[in-house]
Amino acid sequence: MASLLANIFYVPKSFRRRGTCIVGALQSILSFTIMILSGVYSQNPHELVELSDGTVSEETLQALSGVLIIVCLGSALMVVLSILIIFGAQTQQPILLLPWIYYYGIILTFYMLGIFTQVFSLVMLNAFAVGCVTLLGGLITLYIGLYMCTIVYSHYSDLKKLNF
Repeated sequence: MASLLANIFYVPKSFRRRGTCIVGALQSILSFTIMILSGVYSQNPHELVELSDGTVSEETLQALSGVLIIVCLGSALMVVLSILIIFGAQTQQPILLLPWIYYYGIILTFYMLGIFTQVFSLVMLNAFAVGCVTLLGGLITLYIGLYMCTIVYSHYSDLKKLNF
């Protein structure tokens, strides 16, 4: 799968190390922001629900709070792994890039399944236009995520070839 991505997305050799550091920095900032927001809203999920619909049961609010806590923990792990890829790229240690590659692959897989499930449910609810826009936005985001994963994997492959 990873070699297939490397063949689809070309990453210039001169950009791989710098690109890995950029991906790590962007991902750590984004994950930190998501971690803070989901942590804050997990304490008061009714504020998040009131933005869209004010009539929600207490059980739904508890479930939403649980999901937000899981998102907060996942984002915290992503912050740590993103800092590791920056450190691994700077010190040229490929073993530090590997956990991020695996974790990000899992995240992208669940993201893709979530997008297709959401589009399917929107189409079943006769919201075809919204489903198409959701699918388009999801595919663009997936493409960017796959390209980021390819940048890090290309640098990992380069470091492995140097026998580090």
